[in-house]
Amino acid sequence: MNSASGLQLIKDLIRKQPVLVFASTTCPKSKRIDEILESLKAKPKTILIDKRHDQDTIRKALKICAGDSNIPKVFLGGSVFGDVEQLHEQGILEDIIKKIQSYPPPT
Repeated sequence: MNSASGLQLIKDLIRKQPVLVFASTTCPKSKRIDEILESLKAKPKTILIDKRHDQDTIRKALKICAGDSNIPKVFLGGSVFGDVEQLHEQGILEDIIKKIQSYPPPT
């Protein structure tokens, strides 16, 4: 997969998935983010990039879409969110998830 197709893949996923997480099986923070989103019944679509053969391409595309390629990377309603743990601790994340879930599904 080349950079252009990696970028298109990420854009398509962001558009179609209200709650999208790019994560790694070896990252404790990825596991914590997944636990938080599951506890809020957010039904995240999680892409484990370390299980993909095209992980370098995905990371490059994430850098273009989100400004960096750090993992985990969380997209909510099409926008990238930085510190999801802090949003959760502040009680803001649940409201964001509810708002996103109230939108009609993308076509």
